[in-house]
Amino acid sequence: PESAEAHRLYMQGRYYLRNRANAEDVKKAIDSFSEAIKLEPTYAQAHAGLADSYLVSNKPLYGNMETKEAMTKAEAAAKEALANDDTLAEAHTSLGIVYLSYRWDWQAAESELKHAIELKSDYAPAHYWYANLLVITGRKPESIVESELARDLDPFSPLSAVNVCRAYYYARKYDQASACYEKVGQEQPNYTPGLYARGLMQVQKGMYQDAIGILDRKSTRLNSSHITN
Repeated sequence: PESAEAHRLYMQGRYYLRNRANAEDVKKAIDSFSEAIKLEPTYAQAHAGLADSYLVSNKPLYGNMETKEAMTKAEAAAKEALANDDTLAEAHTSLGIVYLSYRWDWQAAESELKHAIELKSDYAPAHYWYANLLVITGRKPESIVESELARDLDPFSPLSAVNVCRAYYYARKYDQASACYEKVGQEQPNYTPGLYARGLMQVQKGMYQDAIGILDRKSTRLNSSHITN
């Protein structure tokens, strides 16, 4: 962008979004991206950041926006980004997520995510979401490869680490999934999505008391988060 301030606001928005812990962080991200767009209306990256923010705004930890509103706004922001720069991998990924998670249009989702990877092969979120699409469409071995690639591209992301475990889980490779979840649990003991996934793994193995203990910890953490935020 021509405006240094617009770029600063964009980077600030990405910081809040990537390190989000609650709904307030997502709101700060939305505000930062919106301010950047006010300064530079054709700033494609800022529109893509806005799309990514809306994509999590209906999640219990990150907002209370109705799903239809959140996804409609995310789709509009992603398309606006592409209208200004159709080579932006981030925007193609955002649009692919809308098709995958909301519209359930697997063909359109795959087209957008694969195009994002073609444009920017080291963009970890595109590989992450493509791995999820491959699980949904029954291509389990491919999903493991993609999830591992996403993790390797973003090795400090607990979300990407859990996604690898989940790919093993859906491929019915329970021993590998269990070992993977245990590793994540050791490295990220307080990561809430990791607790949930580990609980499901214990259920699958018939270890119900262990599962109850893990899921109770997750429930307590979620309740504490809502109280403090």
